[in-house]
Amino acid sequence: MTTFALLTHPEQDGVVAWQGGQPVTVGRFLADVHALAARLPAGEHVFNACTDRYRFTVGLRRAAMRQGEPAPLGANPGMVRQLAAFAPDVFCLHDDADCSVALPRFAYNASEAREERPAAHLPVPVPVPEIPADRLMAYVFTSGTTGQPVAHAKTWGAMVRGARATAQRLGLLDGRAWTLVGTLPPQHMFGLEATVMLALQAGAALASAPAFYPADIRAALADVPRRARW
Repeated sequence: MTTFALLTHPEQDGVVAWQGGQPVTVGRFLADVHALAARLPAGEHVFNACTDRYRFTVGLRRAAMRQGEPAPLGANPGMVRQLAAFAPDVFCLHDDADCSVALPRFAYNASEAREERPAAHLPVPVPVPEIPADRLMAYVFTSGTTGQPVAHAKTWGAMVRGARATAQRLGLLDGRAWTLVGTLPPQHMFGLEATVMLALQAGAALASAPAFYPADIRAALADVPRRARW
């Protein structure tokens, strides 16, 4: 059976993300994934509405690690009725105190999912999981502007191969330390490919803060090391 690693960073102290100007290591990321998985309710489908890119990634990796729990992506609050019909057991994972998505909701609470504690007090190193290539990772929905939104199934293997091919084409697999600041939301298919999968399958770090407007982009760039931005 073909498998691909959850992420390609070679060391547990490698930086996976920058959140609020602070680095998040591989070890802390894996601990966050397992902590969130232990808290989430039962359900085979998760509508991941987290706006913080790191929190979104933690939620997405939880789905990838468990068979039969794909995340419906590309959906928006206006599509909730169709989404609920497509997956009656779906619930919304969010990080917005004012979230009004008309689905069962579960708030990603950073203080519960990851306590701020010294690195020396982190749990023992967690092995990087190997995920079967044929595991269903997500359903990506079309916008519906030309008719009923259509769900496209995406497997873990297809997403990984695409990310690694992109990294190779862009010359990003030379061992350098770099951080990717993205402007598209991760719920968008290209945002998922270019700002989440690319960073984690090229051994890089992602900037967690949403960055769409010029002021947001400036703030996001200020939160990551100047020598390692891309």
